[in-house]
Amino acid sequence: MEEKKKPFKLAHSNKYFTIGVYTIVVVFICAVLVKVILNMSASIGFLKNFLKGMAPFLVGILIAYCINPLYNWLYHKALKKLLNGHLAKVRKYLAIIISYVIFVGVILSLLVYIIPNILNSFTDLIGNAQLFYNNIVDWLDDLAKKYPELDLEYIEKSLSGTFPSAVELASSGIAKIGSKIYGTSMSLLSWIYNVLMGFVVSFYLILDKSSMIRALKRAIYAVFPEDTAKKIVANLRESNEIFSNFIIGKFFDSLIIGIICFVFCKILHIEYALIVSLVVGITNMIPYIGPFIGGFIGGLLLLIISPTNCIEFLILVFVLQQFDGFILGPKILGDKTGLRPFWILFAVTLGGWAAGAIGMFLGVPIVAVVANFADKYVTAKLKEKELDIPKVYATEKMDPDYLNTKKNTENKQ
Repeated sequence: MEEKKKPFKLAHSNKYFTIGVYTIVVVFICAVLVKVILNMSASIGFLKNFLKGMAPFLVGILIAYCINPLYNWLYHKALKKLLNGHLAKVRKYLAIIISYVIFVGVILSLLVYIIPNILNSFTDLIGNAQLFYNNIVDWLDDLAKKYPELDLEYIEKSLSGTFPSAVELASSGIAKIGSKIYGTSMSLLSWIYNVLMGFVVSFYLILDKSSMIRALKRAIYAVFPEDTAKKIVANLRESNEIFSNFIIGKFFDSLIIGIICFVFCKILHIEYALIVSLVVGITNMIPYIGPFIGGFIGGLLLLIISPTNCIEFLILVFVLQQFDGFILGPKILGDKTGLRPFWILFAVTLGGWAAGAIGMFLGVPIVAVVANFADKYVTAKLKEKELDIPKVYATEKMDPDYLNTKKNTENKQ
C-alpha cells in the first residue's frame, strides 16, 4: 500500500519570526527617514505643528516635574503618620491639593509683585525716551571731547536721524494697533489655554502616575523577553531621572541666580533692577548660551539709560555666572546630564531651531538621554569584543595597551 502523503506544514521558527519582525521595523524606519529627508520643509512644518498641538501636554509634563518632588515629600513623609492605612487614598488627594495650592500660590504672589513693577518700568522707559536719547548724545559729545581722534560725527548724525524716525514709527504703530489686537488676543488666549490645560494634564499625570507606570511595565514585559524588558525599564528610569533632576535643578539654580542678581542690583543702585534680574533668571535656564543672552539684553537696556550702570551690570553678570558655573551649579545640578560643553551647545542650537526657547531648554536633557543610550550600546559592544577602552578626553593620548583584549591583559599580569 502506498503511504499517505502528509500535508505540508510550514514549521514555526521563533528565530526567523524575530528576524522578519526586525526587518519590517528597519525597512519602515528607513522609509520614514527617506520621506523626511526628501521633504525636509514639509517635515519641519509638520514637526512644528505637532509640537504646537502638543503644547498643553508639554506644559503639563513640565508642571508635573516641578510639583512632583513636593507631592512626594507630602505623601511619603509629611502626611504619612497622620493619614495611613484606609486613609491612604485621602492622603494622596490631600497631598496633591496642598502641592498645587503652594505651587500656584507662590506663582501668583510673584506675579502680583512682579507684573506691576514691570509695567511701571516699561511706562518709565517709554516716557523717558527723549531723556535717554539726550543722555546718549551727551555721552557721545563727552567722548568726542576726551578723544578727538575718534570720528563720532557719523554716529551722532545717524542717531539724530534715527530717533525721530523711531518716534514717528511708534506713533504710526499706535494708530494701527487696533488691527493687531485680534492676533495678539488670540495668541494670549492660546497661551492661557495651554497653561490651564497643562495644569489639568499635570494633575492627572501625578494622580495616575503609579497606574500608568504599572501599565507601561506590563506592556514592556508582555512584548519583550524578560532580560530585555528589565533593561528597557532601567533605561526609562534613568531617562526620567535625567529629565527630573535637570528641570528641577535648573529651575532652582536660575531662581537663586535671579534673586542674587536683584539684591546686588539694588545694592549697586542699578536702574530697572527687577527687569534685568528677571531677564537674567529666565535666560539662565538655557545652558551656556542663556547667560550671554541675559547679559546682552540687560546690558543693552542699561546702556541706553546709564553706561556706568551697564558696566556694573555686565561685571555683576560675569561674577554671577562664575559663581553659578563653579559653585552653585555643581552643588544643585552636579553632573546630571554627563554632556560635554560642545554637546550642550549642540543640544541648545538644535532645540532652538526645532521648538524655540522651550526647545533650547529641553534639548539638553533629550540629547543627554540619547547620549546615555549610545554610551550603553557602545559599552556593551566593547564587552562583546572583550575590549577594555576607558572613556578619555580628546586631548588625552590613548595608551595603545588599552586596545589589547582582556585575555592579553590578564596574561601580562
